[in-house]
Amino acid sequence: MRFQYQSFAKFNIYLGVHAKRSDGYHELDTAIQTIDLCDELEFEPLENSCLKVESNGDGVPSGSENLVWKALALVQEQFHPPGGMAVSIRKHIPAQAGLGGGSSNAACAICVANTLWNLRLDQTQLERVGAMVGSDVPFFIQGGTQRCQGRGEILTNLTPMIDSDWIVVKAPFSLSTRSVFNRVRSILTPRNATISIILESLAKRNLLEVVDNSFNDLEGPAGELQPQLTEVWQWMLRKGLIGVRLAGSGSACIGLCPNAEMTDHILEDGRMQGWAVHHVRPVARGWMKR
Repeated sequence: MRFQYQSFAKFNIYLGVHAKRSDGYHELDTAIQTIDLCDELEFEPLENSCLKVESNGDGVPSGSENLVWKALALVQEQFHPPGGMAVSIRKHIPAQAGLGGGSSNAACAICVANTLWNLRLDQTQLERVGAMVGSDVPFFIQGGTQRCQGRGEILTNLTPMIDSDWIVVKAPFSLSTRSVFNRVRSILTPRNATISIILESLAKRNLLEVVDNSFNDLEGPAGELQPQLTEVWQWMLRKGLIGVRLAGSGSACIGLCPNAEMTDHILEDGRMQGWAVHHVRPVARGWMKR
């Protein structure tokens, strides 16, 4: 029997990058929101212990190089389930865009394996497994609106973001997370006052104040690697989007659309530029059964 699921993309409401840790990761302070742009995953439990993962996405590996395979292999190693799994991934979330598609897929796989293999792991255990796969994976176990600290594994639930219209733009170039973080040369001073304003504004459900204070410390390094990002940002601002920011480590950008009636025109114009453009809204979960 096959089971159908969706795993959702994300964007960073703010992203603070601090000192490099002894494990090679940077200390982070970020708030993350899932959005309704999603990949489709099909799971089929196997009687033997084999893992099979295939994906239709350009630049997205299949087999043992895929994060879904790595996540399932780790679950097998840690909890010794009675069988294996075949997974087919239909990609809609752009790769190397900062939208968390691979991490979202992996979190979905961990949670689905927990159900189909009858492991009965609680959320803390699922998040702990996720942290061993990747920095964003623990967030996607639950999704919604959360503050993520440490290297992403220290999670705090935040007031859910109000229903709103956002535009994601992915120009035809990519950025690897590793390359962008490698460009962070100095220790950035934590913006504690600004973060407090953003968190208070989220609690008050004042979205305009949130986007007025949002920031992403990776925009400078990403812009150095891919100067064309400036063209995308400027185009989005000219179209009337507000709070335009890099999504994670890029290369996608996201901006709040103050009027839902603008979205169709923006989508059409962006696609005429040769860009992938998506109209998205916040969602309160990281994955769901179809």
